[in-house]
Amino acid sequence: DEFFKVPKLLADGGNWVTYRNQLRWALTARGLLKHIDNVTSKPVDPNTGISTPSPSDATTYNTRLAMDIAYEARAQKYEMAEATVKQSIASSVPDSIFNRIKTKKTAKDVWDAITEIFESCSTMVAIDL
Repeated sequence: DEFFKVPKLLADGGNWVTYRNQLRWALTARGLLKHIDNVTSKPVDPNTGISTPSPSDATTYNTRLAMDIAYEARAQKYEMAEATVKQSIASSVPDSIFNRIKTKKTAKDVWDAITEIFESCSTMVAIDL
């Protein structure tokens, strides 16, 4: 939607500082900034390393079922948020930059890669001034 639109990052990084700040504001407005600030992580499956209870043990079985449902909801919410952040970035960077970041696994990894590329550029520009 138009309210959250971030201007396209220039390939030479000339608008990096503005782009960075506007993207962070847009992600904050969506409640997604934590995905690039490494404040969130993928939910952990509560059943990792635990054997499946017998349906005859109704209490344990029902508790585990409730935990599974809650985990699936948290995992789906996390994955959707990650995809939204990555798409917000992908749609606002030039193709040359997208091709350098497209294999990154998490939104934080994508953001770190872009930051690494352009923070050094903006530091050099500031030194030239």
